[in-house]
Amino acid sequence: MLLNILVIPFQIRILGAEAYGLIGFMVSLQILLTVLDLGLSKTLNREIASDTTEERKFSRALVQTATAIYLGITILISVGLIFSADWLVSRWLRLETISISEAASAIRILAVWVVFYWPATLYNSILTGLQRLDVVNVVRVLTVTLVQGGGIVILLVHGGLQEFLIWIAVATCVSTVALILVCTRFSPWMSVVPRFSAEVVKRVWRFSLDINVITILAIIFTQLDRILIGRLLPLRMLGYYTLAYSLARGISVIQEFISSAMLPNLASIHARRSFEILHANYSKYSQALVYITTLPALLLIFYGPEVLGIWATPEAMEVAGPTLQLLAAGFLLNAAMSAPYTVSVAVGYTRTLLIVNLVAVIPYVVVLYYLILNAGILGAGVSWVLLGSYYFVAFLPLTERRIFNRTPFSWIKNNFAPFLLIGMVLFLIGRALLPISGLDPIISMIIGGGLIMLVYVLLGYRVLDPSLQGVIRSLPGLVRAVVLSPRKRSA
Repeated sequence: MLLNILVIPFQIRILGAEAYGLIGFMVSLQILLTVLDLGLSKTLNREIASDTTEERKFSRALVQTATAIYLGITILISVGLIFSADWLVSRWLRLETISISEAASAIRILAVWVVFYWPATLYNSILTGLQRLDVVNVVRVLTVTLVQGGGIVILLVHGGLQEFLIWIAVATCVSTVALILVCTRFSPWMSVVPRFSAEVVKRVWRFSLDINVITILAIIFTQLDRILIGRLLPLRMLGYYTLAYSLARGISVIQEFISSAMLPNLASIHARRSFEILHANYSKYSQALVYITTLPALLLIFYGPEVLGIWATPEAMEVAGPTLQLLAAGFLLNAAMSAPYTVSVAVGYTRTLLIVNLVAVIPYVVVLYYLILNAGILGAGVSWVLLGSYYFVAFLPLTERRIFNRTPFSWIKNNFAPFLLIGMVLFLIGRALLPISGLDPIISMIIGGGLIMLVYVLLGYRVLDPSLQGVIRSLPGLVRAVVLSPRKRSA
C-alpha cells in the first residue's frame, strides 16, 4: 500500500492523466472479467479451511477441479481481449491524445497479463484457506515491490505506456511461478494437474453459485463507476477519478488484509460448532476493523484535497479533491460492513447478502448513470456514499438477526459509534483551529493532523475490548521475535 502511494504520483506525472485513466479502465475491465471466476476463489478458501477429510483428499480434488476450470477461463478471457481490443477502445473510450492503435495494444498486453494473473488468484486462495497468511503476505510484498519498483524504473528510463505494461505482465509471471512453488511446499497433498470432478462440483456448486452471483453484483457496484466515466466523460477525467479512488482504496486494502485472515478462521470455528467463540471472534474482528479504518478515512474526509495536492498535482486537488472526500466516506462504510459480509460467507449464509445486492443493483445503476451524467466524477462519489449507507441500513440488521439473533444496535454501540464519534470530534476541532493557528496551511495540516491521529489512537485504544488491547501490547514482542528468530536459527 505504501509503495502504491509512493509511485502513483510518478505514474500520473510521467504518463499523464489520460494514460493513467486508460490503466484505470484496464484494471476495472480485468476486475469485471472476474465474474468468470464462478465463485471458486471464495469456495476454495472456505472449503480448504473447513476440510476434515483424511490427508485432505477433498481439498486435493477441489484444487484439481478448480485448476481445470481456471485454465479454460484464462484461455477464454485472453483470446477474447485480443480480438475485441480495437472495438473496446474505438466504441467505448473517448480518447483525446492517445491513438486508437496504442490503446488497443495496451488492451492486448492486458490479455497476456491475465494468463499469469488468474492462476495467482487460485494459489492465493489455497494458502489463505490453509491460514498461511504469513506466506501470502511475504509473496505479496515481494510482488508489489517487483511490480512497482521495476515499473517506476521503466517509466523513468523509457517513459512509455507499453513498456510499463509489459513489465507488469513479466513481474506477474514471476510472482505466479513463486506462488506455485510455495503452494507445493506447504501443501504436499496438492496437485497442479487439472482434473475435473463432478462429485466435487455437486458438493460445492450451490455455495459457489451464490458467491458468484454476489461477486458479479459486487463488481457492478465497485467497477461500473469507472466504466461509465470512461464512456460518458473524457478519459482524462477517468484518470483523475482513478487517482482519487486509488488513494481512498487504501482504506479497503487495510480491510482486505484483516478480512482475508478472518474468513478461514471463522469458517474453521463454525465447522467445529463453536458458536460462542465464533461470536467472540466476530465481535473483536468488527471492533478492530473499525478502529483501524476510521482514522485514514476521516483523514481523507477532512484533509482529502490538501493530501491530494501534496501527493499528486494542484490540478488533481481542484478536480478530484471533493470526490476523494466522498469516496473516503463510502469506503469507511463499506469497510465496516465487510465484517458482517465475512461472517455470512464463513457460515454459509450467502442468500441474505445475495438478496440485499439484487434489490440494490438496478436503482444503483440508474442513480450512478444519472449522477455521472449531471455531476461528473463528483456524482460517482455521491453514489458510493449512498451504496455504503444502504448496506449499513439493509444488510447489517439481517446478518445480526440471522446469525446471532440480536438487533444491530449492540453492534453499532460497541463496534462502530465510539470510534466514529471520537474521530469526528477530534477532526472537527482540528479543522476549526486550522485557520487561526497562524501557520502555513500545509505545515498546520501536518502538525495538527499528526496530533489528531495520535490522540485518536490513544482514546480508541481505551474503547477496545481488553483482549484486543492485550494483542496491541504484545506487538512489540512479536516484532522482536520475528526479527531475532533468523539470527537464533543461524546461531
